[in-house]
Amino acid sequence: MEKIVLHLNKYESLLLLFWAILVAISFEDLFPLGPAFLIVSGVLSIYYLLKGRYDQFALAHEKVYLRMFPSLFGNFSSIAVFGVFFRAMNYPGSSVMLNVGAIGLVVCAIALFYPPIQNHFQPYLKKFYLRIVVLVMLIAALTLY
Repeated sequence: MEKIVLHLNKYESLLLLFWAILVAISFEDLFPLGPAFLIVSGVLSIYYLLKGRYDQFALAHEKVYLRMFPSLFGNFSSIAVFGVFFRAMNYPGSSVMLNVGAIGLVVCAIALFYPPIQNHFQPYLKKFYLRIVVLVMLIAALTLY
């Protein structure tokens, strides 16, 4: 698990932006991107789940709120990614997944302003904020679409 997480960690931002481009293209119906969109969404979602679990185990000696934050952030990010995928493919249940993912990401964004969490995750704040901004903006655009 550690090798997968560390390998995908280098490409997370690129994969997230590529996934956002696939979301935009899938709504224009220019190309049938269902299988490619599923693969990229699945890889991104599994990466977020594994990254949350890996960080939770790595922080086993820390306080509870520091241990729980990566896991919650990874779970809500994964739910948001699949909610966007479900909405783009017009599958049922997308609105529930989008709402749960958006609420969870907003709660995690607020938690990032708590000084102990902010101090501990200082090197990763840019990636956290990028993930929050991209996912929340896509969710907001899809709920208004």
